[in-house]
Amino acid sequence: MVEIYFKIRRIKKSEMEMIANNLLGFFKTNNLVWGTLVIALILLSILAIVFLIGWKVNRTYPQSIEGLFRELKERYDRGEISKKEYEDIKRDTFKSVFQLKNYLKLFK
Repeated sequence: MVEIYFKIRRIKKSEMEMIANNLLGFFKTNNLVWGTLVIALILLSILAIVFLIGWKVNRTYPQSIEGLFRELKERYDRGEISKKEYEDIKRDTFKSVFQLKNYLKLFK
């Protein structure tokens, strides 16, 4: 009885090993291809995101600064702020813009 069980088990085990080896062999070669494709896709996605963010910042950055100074000048012309406040805001803004430009140069 025990011998019959082992014979059946060996047959099943050998068949299962053959099936497993075929499948694993198939997946081993495909994992290399799929792994390379997945890594390439992830890298391309990261590069695309960095490019789009940089493009968006460079596209909107000068216009937003011009608008800021235009609005500041309009407020001064309407008399909402004094000459001293105008100069202080302008100086602080220039300092911030200069720091931001230096920061953005790091990413170019």
